[in-house]
Amino acid sequence: VQRKRANPWGLYDMLGNVLEWCQDHWHDHYEGAPDDGLAWEDSAADTSAGRVLRGGSWSSYARYVRAAYRYAILPGSRNVSLGFRCARVRS
Repeated sequence: VQRKRANPWGLYDMLGNVLEWCQDHWHDHYEGAPDDGLAWEDSAADTSAGRVLRGGSWSSYARYVRAAYRYAILPGSRNVSLGFRCARVRS
C-alpha cells in the first residue's frame, strides 16, 4: 500500500485487486453520460438491467487493469474476481 501516489481523492492502489462493480447502468457509449461525477442510472431500467464493471482483477491480463476498461454484467452474476470499493464521504 502507498507505493505509488494517491489519486485526487487520496486513495491508493485502486486497480488490480478485484473488478469493481459500479453503480452505473450499462451503456454502449458515453453519449448523454453525466459530466458531474454522478452515477449514470436509468430511471426506467428494471432491477435486472446490466451494470458496469471497471478495472481488472488479480486474474486479469495487465492490459485490462485500468479504470478505462469496462464491460457489462448482470446483477445476479457472481465470480471470485468481482468486488466493490467502499468509500466514505466527509461532511
